[in-house]
Amino acid sequence: MENKNITNMAKMILYIWNVGLFALVWVFYYNTYTFQSFLNLGAIMSCIIYTFIYYSLCNLYQAFRIASTEITDTAFSQTIAFGIADLILYVECCLIYNQYVNIWPGVATVLAQIVGTTVIIHVTKRYMVTHIAPRKTLLLYGKHVTREDAEFFVQRLMKKYNHLFDVTRIEFDRMSREELSMLLADCEAVLLYEVSNDVRGKFMKLCTEQKKVLYFTPKIEDILCQGSVEKNLLDTPLMKYEYQYDSKRGYIGKRALDLFISSFALIVLAPVMLITAIAIKVEDGGPIFFKQRRC
Repeated sequence: MENKNITNMAKMILYIWNVGLFALVWVFYYNTYTFQSFLNLGAIMSCIIYTFIYYSLCNLYQAFRIASTEITDTAFSQTIAFGIADLILYVECCLIYNQYVNIWPGVATVLAQIVGTTVIIHVTKRYMVTHIAPRKTLLLYGKHVTREDAEFFVQRLMKKYNHLFDVTRIEFDRMSREELSMLLADCEAVLLYEVSNDVRGKFMKLCTEQKKVLYFTPKIEDILCQGSVEKNLLDTPLMKYEYQYDSKRGYIGKRALDLFISSFALIVLAPVMLITAIAIKVEDGGPIFFKQRRC
């Protein structure tokens, strides 16, 4: 709960900083080019439009996941969100004014947003790491993995997220409800790692009854459910799988946006990536590109 309060506070500060900076540059500079009449109403509506675009893109790119995401990833997602919002409103200003408007005040605003956002995220992350104790966590592993596999998973987890988890117990999932209930008394969070279907349901039910923070590795049916919609036939609710991956219609806009942003970023960051590639080769001989099969 304390983690959530801190991230909510950081989210509010990010809103105030990024929307506030846009509002300042818009009201004191761009708004006069855009609206000759209804000056105040135009400024208010432009700020509302900006806030809506910024909020929507933050949700799309998960730009408020501060506790469980790297600082650079969160800052980059934030930059995409307010950068696109700034660009859209700048284009609106140019179209209404019917000629190009000086872009440099907007560029200065974006740079200030980037710096402020990075500082806010960094301070929030450091505060959480140094002031909030990680949750005592119980890891239960299933019959299809060995204890060594479970311990290796915990090692990887703790390297990046030791500010969130303190895995104090690693146990095989073959235990009674009473035994699990006793273990739950000494922990705040539970992680079900490759737990079998035959016991996962009762474990999840017991964890939620005791209000424990619950994490679990998904099964294929869990992933399929994400692409399903609810249908009510007669008096029985059913889940219908929609084969989302076959439908292009819902992804054209996002795909086009991803390609535009990635192409622009590749051009801008090409010198940095070239230096990084050379450094990798010099340090350990490569390979420069990391590849891995994903599910």
